Amino acid sequence: MQPERDWWVGINSNLASSGIGLLKASEILDDVELKAYAQKQLDWIIGVNPFNSSNIVGVGYNHPAHFPGSTFIPRTLVLPGAVLNGLGGDHDDPPIIGGGDWQISEYWTPMVAYTLWLMAELSEDK
Repeated sequence: MQPERDWWVGINSNLASSGIGLLKASEILDDVELKAYAQKQLDWIIGVNPFNSSNIVGVGYNHPAHFPGSTFIPRTLVLPGAVLNGLGGDHDDPPIIGGGDWQISEYWTPMVAYTLWLMAELSEDK
């Protein structure tokens, strides 16, 4: 995370896509521990993180502040089920929850897609 840059986003797509990779590796290697690590990626997104902050709107508690958008009118509504960009970090690398800034609180398709994919994979009976 390099917060001094003009453009950066939270880590939810990284977490969820890593979880998918861990699940696939778990299947190939027949390693249940990797599946447990995949679940931990989703757990972080849902709120098992230093802020007890769910990054899925309407699920869990302590959601980061809503980012209503800055260029479109009407502004973006609160969308239940949407996945936020995710927690970020500062220069010393501890996680930050932000204050409704787009880097953390904006809805973005990769975060939604990978999180839904991870949820679907974890839900399959294999």
